[in-house]
Amino acid sequence: MGGILKISQIQYLQPFLMIVFAALFLNESITFFTIVTAVVVVIAVIVGKNTGVTKKSSASIKQSR
Repeated sequence: MGGILKISQIQYLQPFLMIVFAALFLNESITFFTIVTAVVVVIAVIVGKNTGVTKKSSASIKQSR
């Protein structure tokens, strides 16, 4: 990994860092709901990254009309 690819992976940490910073600097509480929601988001990102995308040919699109 290098360059933009490495930096783009760091963006996935931003929500978690903001939760930690809010707890540290704004005295926000980290609840069980916050942790569960964060885990659900991580799972959704993993599933989304592993899902393949297929491109339909223009012939199959014309046939379905």
